[in-house]
Amino acid sequence: MLSDGRPALVTYTMDRHEHYSVTRTATNAEYVSHGKHDNLPVLIEELICDNNIVPTIIKTRRNLLIGQGLMAYKPRYEDGELIKDRVDMPRDLDDWLTDNVVDDYLSAAARDLYIHGLFYTEVIPNRGQTTASFRVVKPRKVRARKMKSGRIPGYLVGPFDDDIDTSSVTPVAAYDPTGALSRKCMMRCMDTLLGSDYYPCPSWYGSRNWIQLANHIPLFHLANLENSYAPRLHIEIPMEYVMIMIGPRPGGDGEKLETWKSSKESLQQQIITELDDKLQGKENAGRTVATFYFYDKEGNAHGVKIKPIDLKLNDDAMLKLFNSSNQAMTSAHATPASLAALQTEGKLSSGSDTRNQHAQYLAVHTPLDRKLILRPLREIKRKLGIAPGIEICFHDIKITTLADNKAGKEDVTL
Repeated sequence: MLSDGRPALVTYTMDRHEHYSVTRTATNAEYVSHGKHDNLPVLIEELICDNNIVPTIIKTRRNLLIGQGLMAYKPRYEDGELIKDRVDMPRDLDDWLTDNVVDDYLSAAARDLYIHGLFYTEVIPNRGQTTASFRVVKPRKVRARKMKSGRIPGYLVGPFDDDIDTSSVTPVAAYDPTGALSRKCMMRCMDTLLGSDYYPCPSWYGSRNWIQLANHIPLFHLANLENSYAPRLHIEIPMEYVMIMIGPRPGGDGEKLETWKSSKESLQQQIITELDDKLQGKENAGRTVATFYFYDKEGNAHGVKIKPIDLKLNDDAMLKLFNSSNQAMTSAHATPASLAALQTEGKLSSGSDTRNQHAQYLAVHTPLDRKLILRPLREIKRKLGIAPGIEICFHDIKITTLADNKAGKEDVTL
């Protein structure tokens, strides 16, 4: 249990109401928890990090969203349609983006958008308000203050992913789209499909039980291999066979008895060693083994018997569940498995299928997310007056056949 009453992460399991929020207080300011126990961003990242497929899907979505990076263009309209005339990146715009390591910014923003459904951009203008730095702050470190007059007045930034130290939580004002860029502020960009006015519920969140299931199945197999017995043969050796070799047990409990016991144990170990030499190892695979036995006067058989053991680990049932969970997780992210280079059950995609899936994904799934990702850059650029009349957007590649293009691709702008 943490000092403020929240349960420790190692003892808590996500439930269907985990994304609900409650009001808490830090540094004399009311804020809204991110999740019922104020640790949902941490739980989500831990859940995903333990999975074999979801990180690759999110990486693929991030890469498809960012495409080939940013380009500059002059917008014009022709018959009501927006035409993007590509131009060289203006020097002042290029310097500003380079100084803020825009590639890292875009990658981090896309990561948080697809994992948590939102991302935060901290904007810090210089004294003369002629330029500003910007960076992504992880959702695990940001909490929204309680709304006033229907809007969030600001945010608290601090170590919310650990036991909260209120002395290290810093208040930051919310970005004001109508005011001047005169002080440090926080801009929140959020997918509003599901969730509250403060935090979204990621669109993939409904598949969390499948992710948990998929995370446990490999651990089951590993524990089964490490901790279970896995004999392949049961070899029965009658004690009469040993007694014939060493003679009957002597009476009493003196030195003769101890010598007899030692001889019996040595002979038993010798028999086991000889059987291992004849049956164990890859060099003895497929070998035929013959044993001898006899019947006594009462008709009882005496001799070495070898019986195979059917080893059952219940693998098939678990593997079917694992394949089902992989398909459910892939579907939850609306990303074709072939684009993420994932091997799942079903028909393999041909080259033309992959080209069509790539084109369809870019056309359907990226436009709105790209507007969200570029909103902070466009807002800051507009307020600072950098490169007026020039806009920025993403550009992509179009996968082609080698007959159409020897490189197998061509540059396009959506």
